[in-house]
Amino acid sequence: MIWGLTFRLEVEDEMQEVYDFYEAQKTNLGELFLDSVDRALESVCANPLIYRERLKGIRVKRLVKFPYAIYFTMELGRVKVLSIIHNKRNRDWIEMRLT
Repeated sequence: MIWGLTFRLEVEDEMQEVYDFYEAQKTNLGELFLDSVDRALESVCANPLIYRERLKGIRVKRLVKFPYAIYFTMELGRVKVLSIIHNKRNRDWIEMRLT
């Protein structure tokens, strides 16, 4: 079963910010970031239960080649993306951000 996908409103702004950062570093690096997000989301939607629960009810999928992770929940047959966060963020900051 492929799960549906929804996003918290802030996620689009987060992705745009990271995209802009990587594009400023090197042309097309932002596009590679977005491709990595797309591949990760496909994997999450195909089988969200394989990803470990890090916080109560919140699972995490790390991106390949980029130091970011997708934080998501599963609700009513849908994966809800809560945030895309840099891996170096403090756990307390992450918990505050997601609640």
